[in-house]
Amino acid sequence: KFGAQIFIDGRGMVAPGDREFAENFENGAGSVSHDGEAIYGAQVIAALEAQAFLEKDRQALIDVAGALISKDSLINKCISLFNEGQIKKCLSETLGAKKKFPNEPFIFNLLGVLYSHMELYEDSIKNYSLAIKLNSKYFEAYNNIGVTYSSLKKSNKAIECFNKAIQINPLYAEAYNNKGNALKDKEEYQLAIDCYEKSRNLKVNYIEPITNLGIVWDLMNDFTKSERYFKQALSIDPTNTSVLYNLANCYFNAGQFEQSIHVCEKIIDLDQSF
Repeated sequence: KFGAQIFIDGRGMVAPGDREFAENFENGAGSVSHDGEAIYGAQVIAALEAQAFLEKDRQALIDVAGALISKDSLINKCISLFNEGQIKKCLSETLGAKKKFPNEPFIFNLLGVLYSHMELYEDSIKNYSLAIKLNSKYFEAYNNIGVTYSSLKKSNKAIECFNKAIQINPLYAEAYNNKGNALKDKEEYQLAIDCYEKSRNLKVNYIEPITNLGIVWDLMNDFTKSERYFKQALSIDPTNTSVLYNLANCYFNAGQFEQSIHVCEKIIDLDQSF
């Protein structure tokens, strides 16, 4: 049974901003052929998609969606363990779930995420591949396996996976952003820029591709454009230390040392451990 991956896109998209409606809609539809964790997984994903029309913070989305299902569910337990940094315990719970639901692609995708977090990339790829084998339209798993290949510096393999994710879901902003990263790693900067622009146009206030545009233009020594994109990113999240760091680096590379120092001081004020 494919569980969370069958009809959830439709449920979330017909209920923009109404996570409870999306969750209830998916519960009724999914219960025709599924039960237990498969239903919970479907409800979480449907609620995530519906709420994403209003909320841009990933952790807030996960918290909101998880609150709609049973606190005793495996999915909520794994989310809590992951957020608490108890990765090995989360892995143990998920491996236990795999024994109960050996044909559930959601669980294999989750295992892939956990192994990748632990930098066990071969195990990560193996589990993402099993998720895709169970559901050939699982575009999130294609995206995730692409990210793993990028971590292994296998940019061409990564791009193949991102292209597959985009082929299945042409509106998948994250896949365009990640494809841009792989192209940037290959120093194919103009193609990377095209992907980042596509990504930001698909998803309003998506800070990652805007920041990445700043990084690419910095690499191309166009510091004026680089600064402009970093400032756009900061208009979305003024306290984002990663963006501020890249802006400081841009100023440094442009020879604007006083401005670079000023931004660095702001970073330290925000995060003493940075």
